[in-house]
Amino acid sequence: MTSRRTTRSSLNSNRPNPPPPSNTRHIECPVPTCSHNLRLGQAQTIQRHLRDRHTSIELQCIPTSFYTSADIHKCPICPTNSLSLHKTPQSLSRHLSSKHEASTRNALNSEIILSRLPPPAINAEEVKQNWIKTLRYLHSTNITPFAFRKSVYHLLDNNSKREIQNLANLVYIVTNTANLPHVDTRQRFIPTHELSASPLWKLTL
Repeated sequence: MTSRRTTRSSLNSNRPNPPPPSNTRHIECPVPTCSHNLRLGQAQTIQRHLRDRHTSIELQCIPTSFYTSADIHKCPICPTNSLSLHKTPQSLSRHLSSKHEASTRNALNSEIILSRLPPPAINAEEVKQNWIKTLRYLHSTNITPFAFRKSVYHLLDNNSKREIQNLANLVYIVTNTANLPHVDTRQRFIPTHELSASPLWKLTL
């Protein structure tokens, strides 16, 4: 009896330890100050966490690559404070068709910009006036690409690259929105720099 027990004990001790629980179906929250684990592919759960726990400024800094890694699809049109995430491309397509199908716009260029880059409440009016001045300058100034340009993008660290990618994405979204014909039912005078997409296109040069 003793030798049988000894044999069993020896066999048990020689068994390999079970592998640690897999975490491959989770991804860490992309906000650097948050260590919350999010389940891959759970668009609504991730959306709820990001909306409830983080500010618009923090959400603007999330790289597009995070959503790809999380196996979800982010609406490229919804503003940051109305973050809309989807589990499948089909779901995103239905959302785009129902929420963003538009052939015209009634927002001015400055309003489009501020909807994507909301200023701090403490100096919102100052930021708005600065954008209006910037649009007026871009509209009246002939800006062309430099004859010889050399990119330093490859020399930047990853955080700086992500910031540039996010900012470029915002500029293209704003510009595409500004391309839509403007319709205004209030019969008011509107300066050209608030209607034409040209000033915004110059930001991409």
